[in-house]
Amino acid sequence: RERVFEPFYTTKAPGEGSGLGLAIVRGIVEDLGGTVALEEGREGGASFVLSLPRAPVNAPPPATRTQTPPPPSSPKRPLRVLVVDDERAVARSLSLVLEPHAVAVAHSLAEAVSRAREDPFDALVCDLLMPDANGVEVYEAVVAAQPELKDRVVFMTGAVTPDALELPAGRPLLQKPFDIGLLRTLLAELTGDRPQAR
Repeated sequence: RERVFEPFYTTKAPGEGSGLGLAIVRGIVEDLGGTVALEEGREGGASFVLSLPRAPVNAPPPATRTQTPPPPSSPKRPLRVLVVDDERAVARSLSLVLEPHAVAVAHSLAEAVSRAREDPFDALVCDLLMPDANGVEVYEAVVAAQPELKDRVVFMTGAVTPDALELPAGRPLLQKPFDIGLLRTLLAELTGDRPQAR
């Protein structure tokens, strides 16, 4: 119980998880000013309770999404971002905290390639360590489907591995858990703050 939020702690067999999911979720929730608590069940099992601060009463309502894209001159238009991470909780958390960007999630090499063939993306955020492929292999396969993503990738990892040392030149690498603000900044820099014309 005491170690469940520690990075790299896992009860799974080797290759079935990195032990980073809960550590990353806690980092993201705490960055948002919230908390994550573990509650044990009476008859076994456990629940995780996420508490986030309430928005101020006088805060303006969030903008509604429409099918009409903003005009090309609008600054900081939402990007279309493909997030690839085998840990579903991590990928889902990233999709939430990256709003208002439109985030699609993939959990494997095959799923990432399928998404890249179906929809255009402005940026790729890819985990380096996954059971079926490393992040560089995912990057190469996605770029084969969408060459414009070649210079628009952010890698992320929870460990330094030989794969992490062989990244394509100039591609940023974030160490998990990382500051979401830094990821947002990198995405803005890589894309010039706006989607490519298609």
